[in-house]
Amino acid sequence: FCASPTLQPLEAEHYFGKAVKADESSPEALAAFARFLCARAADARPADADELLKRALGLYRQAVERAHDDAELHQELAEFVMEEMPGYSEMRAGQYVTAASLAEEQLVLAVEAAPRDPGYLVALAEFLAERGRRPADADALFQQALKMDPDRAETLGSYAVFLEETVKDKDGAEQMYLRAITASPREAAYLHNYATFLEEKRKNYTAADEYLSRAVEADPEDPQICRAYAELLSHHLHDKKRAKVFLAQAEALEAAHDARQARQA
Repeated sequence: FCASPTLQPLEAEHYFGKAVKADESSPEALAAFARFLCARAADARPADADELLKRALGLYRQAVERAHDDAELHQELAEFVMEEMPGYSEMRAGQYVTAASLAEEQLVLAVEAAPRDPGYLVALAEFLAERGRRPADADALFQQALKMDPDRAETLGSYAVFLEETVKDKDGAEQMYLRAITASPREAAYLHNYATFLEEKRKNYTAADEYLSRAVEADPEDPQICRAYAELLSHHLHDKKRAKVFLAQAEALEAAHDARQARQA
């Protein structure tokens, strides 16, 4: 979630502080300062990291108070809480409020701020589905998003995963996967997800081969897709020669990624 700061930490914090003081009503400056503190927390000692994240949370809250109609900012705060402070809790009106409750509150505010944008409905639906909370409500949100834009690939792809994993509706999930691919035929994620569905739920390895091949063609730089294809070829299609090629490709991509991460550390 948090990006690494490019300036020296104390120097950068000084400039962020000046920017906020120069315009204390600016949600952009407050949110930028929050992101910076979050980035600093990633490299700090645990005790210092906790303090930096609490400061970041306070800045995010000030930002959303000043830009209550900024749906993107509400969603960013929700993501920050769940990714960086999942164990957070606070007392409010005599009751504990958890990080999940705080995140849900912000996602609801994002929907209210942008009621005609199906993306925020989907984000709230995914949040509810991923945490096993109120699947009926999540389903209703997906349906509402589809009514707004029946051909939006992001909604169709996410709804397919929900129907497969949460509702256990294989036929409904397959229909949504195919609609997502029709809406965005070069999107590797939808091709990969559908191929995995065909492999695991339908045991249709020939069809899975077709869609994984398309996924690799769409994004040959994704090591997860290359590895999935290697495993399908090896375990189910008994094509050891091609499996070896894609496994080597996946390992090379993973090694390159690890090397980049090491250089940035």
